[in-house]
Amino acid sequence: MIGYVHYKSWIETYTGLFPDEIMERISLERSAKLEKEHPENTYVAITLINKIVKSSINRALFLL
Repeated sequence: MIGYVHYKSWIETYTGLFPDEIMERISLERSAKLEKEHPENTYVAITLINKIVKSSINRALFLL
């Protein structure tokens, strides 16, 4: 689930802002793998308006 949030937030936030070569390296499988390997780096909260907020060390906050 958290890997999906990471993947989806990157696709929705950075498509058109980052070069295609970078965006093409982002995959759901890679995001899920990173989450499993480093769960200590991820924090997730649901706000009062039911938005998912994802934050991890060395990364910015993302709103879906």
